[in-house]
Amino acid sequence: MVWRLASAGEVPADNAWLLPAEQVTLAGLAHPKRRSDWRLGRWVAKQTVGTLLGTPPAAVEIHTDPDGSPYACCAGAPVAGAFSISHRAELGLCVAVAPPLAIGCDLELVETRAPVFEDDWFTSAERTLVAAAAAGDHDVVVTLIWSAKESALKALRSGLRRDTRTVVVDAIGDAPVDGWRSLHVSDALGTGFAGWWRLDGRFMITVAGASMPVPPSRIAESLPGG
Repeated sequence: MVWRLASAGEVPADNAWLLPAEQVTLAGLAHPKRRSDWRLGRWVAKQTVGTLLGTPPAAVEIHTDPDGSPYACCAGAPVAGAFSISHRAELGLCVAVAPPLAIGCDLELVETRAPVFEDDWFTSAERTLVAAAAAGDHDVVVTLIWSAKESALKALRSGLRRDTRTVVVDAIGDAPVDGWRSLHVSDALGTGFAGWWRLDGRFMITVAGASMPVPPSRIAESLPGG
């Protein structure tokens, strides 16, 4: 399992790195921010999936299922791996794993949110976790819980179409493993997701999946032919 962060400044100005079907999709996006976010997500996904498979990123084609979940193809055939994409404040994140399994990732900016945010989106158990946090860690814990929920909902292939209170962050680890700390999310329907979280500067990164005994390894640089 691997992960990578990419900035919007890394993405080539032209679209030659996009395959024809991807260029068609991009042409259908009218809003400049939507186009920018989409290009950033495709760039970081191609880099990450290419590394996972030992394939040139330029050969990786990113598609989206009707439920919004991404998948990748090479030479027209689906690849044997799974991945998740997130972006925030001109940074893009991708986590990829093979063999395929349910996986989701999320990237959030650590910032102060109004108290009503917790009331609207968190369960009582999660609000108890927030209340137990040290004063200086309040914003980090709130962001962590929200991000872990997003990751789990992506792993469930539902995203925010589903009530965020139906998944519950019930464990937050504090013993670091290669910069990551563990987490666990329970689903009201009986599914549990292991996961990991870390801070990268001002950003919270989470990943959740059906089987995740070790955290992902970081990809540091762009690959040739991206």
